[in-house]
Amino acid sequence: MKHRLALYVALAIGPVALASPVGCGGADTDAAVAGAGGAGARAGGAGKAGGGSKPGAAGATAGKAGASAAGGQATAGTSAAAGCADFVGSNDGYVTVPPCPTDYTCGPGCRPVFSVSYDLNALSEFQLDASGVADTTRQRLLVAKFGDEQTYSVGLPVGENSIASPMLTESYLIGRHYSLPAPADSKKQTELRVWDRATGALLKTIPMPGTTNATSPYYYGGASTDKYTLFSFGGTLRRFDLATGTSKAIAPSTCQTPQILAGRYTCMDENTGKFTSIDIETGDLTHPGAGPELQVEGRCSVDGASCAWVDYRDPPGPGSNFSWRFGGEIYLYTFATKTLERITFDSTDTPTWKFHAAVDGDLVAWMEVSMKSTQRDETRAWISIIDRVAKYDRKSGQRCTYAVQNVTGRKFIGSIVHNRKLYGTFNDPDMTGYLRVVALDLDSADIPWVCAASPSPVVVP
Repeated sequence: MKHRLALYVALAIGPVALASPVGCGGADTDAAVAGAGGAGARAGGAGKAGGGSKPGAAGATAGKAGASAAGGQATAGTSAAAGCADFVGSNDGYVTVPPCPTDYTCGPGCRPVFSVSYDLNALSEFQLDASGVADTTRQRLLVAKFGDEQTYSVGLPVGENSIASPMLTESYLIGRHYSLPAPADSKKQTELRVWDRATGALLKTIPMPGTTNATSPYYYGGASTDKYTLFSFGGTLRRFDLATGTSKAIAPSTCQTPQILAGRYTCMDENTGKFTSIDIETGDLTHPGAGPELQVEGRCSVDGASCAWVDYRDPPGPGSNFSWRFGGEIYLYTFATKTLERITFDSTDTPTWKFHAAVDGDLVAWMEVSMKSTQRDETRAWISIIDRVAKYDRKSGQRCTYAVQNVTGRKFIGSIVHNRKLYGTFNDPDMTGYLRVVALDLDSADIPWVCAASPSPVVVP
């Protein structure tokens, strides 16, 4: 997990840029489709030690390329950043947040989801469901509703500590409020805060077991229903009852960016490297589509019908781990038919590095590196130079890529597809070190896609 946090920052200041002006706004205005809540993340990838002792030649090349591009990163004044970050929150109801800055740009086919940017230190894992998007800053929980051009905020009075882990349910907005006392061995004061989703009014707070600053576990992998909120904590999935405030450990879990689909806590497990599904009532744990090798970088559709991930069972993938990999193909699991399909078929000699697989109906999207790999290599070096978006459309049978531009050190990282738009994060071009959640329209005629026929998906026994 510590490696994961470092990657959030590395990815956010990476070398890739999307350049072309678009307007500012709230959540996408297209009608939302029905579905269960989803979760997004800033980044995925390397996280566990093991497998090799030093980068290979390709890794060294990739690392140099990333460093060179990052060295050309544009700088921006801090006064605008300070002003944009200084907006209010409230526990009494929604506060409308004005756009800042108003001339935001993130590229062709791209638009901002929220009207403000915020600091990297928030580590805010945005969450999306069929009605809107939520994210956190240090002291605010932001909400953008589909069909509404406004950004709304709830949160803490100025001077209180942070909100993390934004969660959306049918009735609630939920965030984890925590403070960090100075003594290294003291307990963090941690609680769930539950707001009314319709009005933004604070309904209740629920105490959570504290953790120490230095050595104890901490909470991550939050997801919620109207009945329960669940977190991974110290290798265990802990369930909080929102009515009674009681908590219970129900299953082993080291999940990042989970989703609750049809009563199951579903995610890519950071410890086992498997696609994992846990019944939130019974704790029953299964691994749909399980294979003998690493499975990472996955996300399910918002309607809960299917999930996509990067799978290393095909040559040259076997033997890959979180830190060192070679190969990797996109796989898709469909719950209704319990069918596992292989979607991509790249060269076994010079495979394409893939990250952040996501699915929405017939459309699968992921991030890629255009530079080819020739050997098992260090994941961290390659994830820092992601430079294109890829998509496969089952209806057209085409695989397309969009080469984002290496111009100003700004970087787009997509992580979840909804309504044929890829939601992710983008460095604010006007404020160094700040992020925005943005939506990239995968059907936009403004995006210079390069497309080619792709082999048909193959069902995997």
